[in-house]
Formats: sequence, C-alpha cells, structure tokens
Amino acid sequence: MASSNNTYDLKLPSDKMELFAANKYQILNESVQMLINGDTVKK
Repeated sequence: MASSNNTYDLKLPSDKMELFAANKYQILNESVQMLINGDTVKK
C-alpha cells in the first residue's frame, strides 16, 4: 500500500479481489470499532 494525501492504494491479486469486496464493509466496521475503542493491531 502506498499513502498519498491520506488515501491508500490497495493492490490485490484478481482472485482475492472478490473476497475483499464481499467483506469490505465488515473490515471497515471492525477498523472503525478498533479506532473508537483505542485498540491496537496485534502482530
């Protein structure tokens, strides 16, 4: 991912894009909840 002007370019293989598109709102919701709760990403 490359950051430019607070936007991000996400590059996925075409076979993974459908899976991402199907789950993007769940991913977004979980990300927002983490921000609200002050959670950190676990590696």
